[in-house]
Amino acid sequence: MRDRQEFEPIPSENDQAYKSECSDMPMSRVRQVSEFSKESSETLRPKSSKPFWKIWWLEMVCILVSLVAFVAIVLVLDHFDNKALPNWPFKATLNTFIALLTTVAKGAFMFPVSMAISQTKWTWFLQDRPLYDFHAIDQASRGFWGSLVLMSRVHLRHFVVLGALLMVVNVVTTPLTQLAISYPARDEVAAGEDASTRVISAIDLDPGPLGILVRRALQIGSVPETGNFLAPIPPHRGLSASCATGNCTFDPYQSLGVCVKTANITSQLQVRELDAARPEDFELFGDTDPSEGKAWATSLPGGIEMGHRSPMAFMTYTLNGSDTYGFVDEPGLVGSRVISVVLLHTTPLFDNVTWYDPDRMWPLAEIFEYFDGFRHEATEFLFHVCVQSFETRVHMGVEETVVTESLGQPVEQDAGFFLNLTCNSLLDDGTWCNYNPDEWNKTLRLEAPSSADLTAGSNSSTTNDGNVFITTYGAMETIARQMNGALGGWAEARFSPEEYDRMSAAVRLYGTRQYFHQALFAEVLFDMTSMVNLTRRAASLHNIYANVATAISSMLRNYEHQADSPAAFNVTGHAWKEVSYVHVSWEWITFLAVELALAVLFLAVTMITQSRARRGANRDFVHADSKDSALAGLVVLGHKGRDVMGDGLRPVSELESSSKRLRVRLEGNELAPVN
Repeated sequence: MRDRQEFEPIPSENDQAYKSECSDMPMSRVRQVSEFSKESSETLRPKSSKPFWKIWWLEMVCILVSLVAFVAIVLVLDHFDNKALPNWPFKATLNTFIALLTTVAKGAFMFPVSMAISQTKWTWFLQDRPLYDFHAIDQASRGFWGSLVLMSRVHLRHFVVLGALLMVVNVVTTPLTQLAISYPARDEVAAGEDASTRVISAIDLDPGPLGILVRRALQIGSVPETGNFLAPIPPHRGLSASCATGNCTFDPYQSLGVCVKTANITSQLQVRELDAARPEDFELFGDTDPSEGKAWATSLPGGIEMGHRSPMAFMTYTLNGSDTYGFVDEPGLVGSRVISVVLLHTTPLFDNVTWYDPDRMWPLAEIFEYFDGFRHEATEFLFHVCVQSFETRVHMGVEETVVTESLGQPVEQDAGFFLNLTCNSLLDDGTWCNYNPDEWNKTLRLEAPSSADLTAGSNSSTTNDGNVFITTYGAMETIARQMNGALGGWAEARFSPEEYDRMSAAVRLYGTRQYFHQALFAEVLFDMTSMVNLTRRAASLHNIYANVATAISSMLRNYEHQADSPAAFNVTGHAWKEVSYVHVSWEWITFLAVELALAVLFLAVTMITQSRARRGANRDFVHADSKDSALAGLVVLGHKGRDVMGDGLRPVSELESSSKRLRVRLEGNELAPVN
C-alpha cells in the first residue's frame, strides 16, 4: 500500500495564460475553468518522501522468494544426487519439480529487474538525453527484444545494460537448468536373485563316472576355441555360473582341479641318422626294410625314442613313477603329479618364406618342396592336481572367468611322489597302465592359498582350518589312465614321389583316440601358418595341452558329476540389476545462481543510484515510486516538449523520428526540451 501524502500547491508559469483565455467567458464559467486550470496546473510536491523500504518492499520480497526457491532447488538436488529416482504422487518427476521451482525463482527475481529497469529511465534523464531513450528503456523492461535494442543502443555506458542482459538470458534459464539433471544407469545388488558357481574341495569320485568325465573332457580339450589353438579355452568351459540377472560378480574363490606345466627338454635329446646297413635300426618303424629312404632316431635318457623318415613327425610317451626330465628341482609338483607326457617332434625349417600365401590351401606334398631341413625338439607336460583361484564376472549374460593363481603344493612337502603310475611303452603293446586298487583310499592333501575360504559345504573334505584340499589315489590313477590312453601316440606324414602328380601325402596316425593326435598334427605342429611362425606354433602347442587340463578341471566341478558329493558346493556372488539414478551437473545450477546474484546486484545499484539522485541537485525529484507507471509517462513531458513533439497520436514511425531528434532533461517534475 502507498501512504497518503499531503501536497501543497506550487504556482505554475502558465497561470496568466489560463486567466487570459478565460476572460471572454461568462463569470460562472470563468470561475469553474479557473478553478480546474488552477488545480491541473499546480505542481504537487510531497512534503516528505516515502521511506526507502516502502518504495522497494515488494521487490525485496520477490528477491527473498527467489532465494528461497533457489535454496530449495539446491537442497532437493543434493538430496537425490547419486540416488534412486523419487517416487512421488501423481507421477511427478524431479524434472517437473525443478522446472516449477526454476520458474518461481526466475519469475521472482525478474520482477525486481523489470522494475529497476523502469525506474532507471527517471534517473537516466537527469542528463540531456534523446526523448527516444524513454521509449527504449521502457521497452527493455518489458521483454527480450526491447532489451536487445537497449543493449545495442547503450552498449556498456550505463549499468542498465546489466538489467537488459538479464532480460535476454532469462529466456534460456529453464531449459539450461533442466540440463542439470540426468538419469544414467548403474548396477545395484539385486537382493534375493541367484548368483552362484560350483566349486570342489576334493576329488574322490568312483572310477566309473570319473573315467567317463575325463574322456569327455579330453574330447572338449581337443577342439580349438579359435583356429589352430591360438587361444586357450576359458576356465568355465562346460560349467557356467548361475546368474539370474545376467550381471553378476564374485569375490575371488578357489577350487580343486588339474593344472599343467611345461618344460623344454630339447637339450637332453640325442639324434642319430639310421644306418641302412643295420636293418635292426629300422625296427622303430615296425619293419626292417631300409630301402624307403633316410631315417632318423631321436631319444631321451631312459629309453624314450622316436624313429621317423619324414620331416613331419611326432611321438608322445608317458613317464612312469617319479621320472621327470624338466621338473627335477620341483619336488612339490612331482608330489602332486597326475601324469607327465613327453612329446618328441620335428620342426621343419624354412630359410625363406616369401613364397608363402596365407590365403591358399597347401597340400602336404607340395610343402615338402620348400623345406630347408628340420630339427628335433622335446617338451615335457606335467599334469598335476592343484588349487586354482578364480575371478568370475558375468556381464549381459556373458561369463568371463580367469585363473589368477594356481598352487599344487602338497601339505606333506617331503613325502615325495604320490601316484606310482606304470604304463607300458608304445612300442610294446598299446597304452595300457597298471591298477593299484589297494592304494585307492590313500589321500593327498594340498595347500590352499591364504585367501581361500571354504567354510560352506566343505565338510570332511578339508581340515579344521578349511584351507586344505584333498584328492584320493584312486581318483588320480583313474584320471592318469584315461589321459595316457588319449594322449599317447604318434604320427608321421609320408610322401611318395610317384604320387606327386596328385599332390597328396599320407599321414600315419597311431593312438587309441586319434582325435587328439589329429588336432596336434594338423592344427598345431604342422599347420602351414604355424610352421612359418614358430612363436605362434609354440603358443598353440602350449594351449592344446592346457585345454586338456582346463576341460578336466571344469568337468570335475560340474554339478552333473558332483551332485551328491559333500566336497562340492556353490559359492555365492552378487547379482546386479541395472537401475537409473539421479546425477546432478552442478554447473547448470550455477547458471541460475549467477543470474540471481546479478539480479540482486542490479537492484541494489538501481536503488543506490536513485538515492544519490534524491540527495543531489535534483533533490526535489522524489518520484521514486514511479517505476513502470504508465500514468507517470503520460504526464512527465512538459508543455514545451509537447509543443515540439506535437499534440495527439500519430504513426509510431513519426513519433520515433521526432523523439530521436528531441533532447530533454528532467527538470523538477517534467521532461523539458534542452535549448
